[in-house]
Amino acid sequence: MAEYIEREAVLEIAMQYCPDDDGSCSKVGVDIREMLDEIEAIPAADVAPARHGHWIKSPECPEEYDICSVCGKNDKHRSRGNWEHDMVESVPPFCKWCGAKMDKDGNGDV
Repeated sequence: MAEYIEREAVLEIAMQYCPDDDGSCSKVGVDIREMLDEIEAIPAADVAPARHGHWIKSPECPEEYDICSVCGKNDKHRSRGNWEHDMVESVPPFCKWCGAKMDKDGNGDV
């Protein structure tokens, strides 16, 4: 799995070795290996790959449930309503089960 580090941390280290105001490195004898060792010592960030999906109408109860296209679990975010109350729909932008962001259309495009 790939490791991710913060860009600002790398730039801070690089500026210690190339401190010219214009961003250039006119310093003679820069120890690149030492700089690379410092960059390698930056701890990896705790990140997870972004998951994207879309809601699919449940075949069993399409007016009340949707299914996450990523994990396949149901999410009830509709209420049928009754004679007293209208149907309520609150479609969440994320799956509560797997955390997928619901920003894809049915064709898989974001």
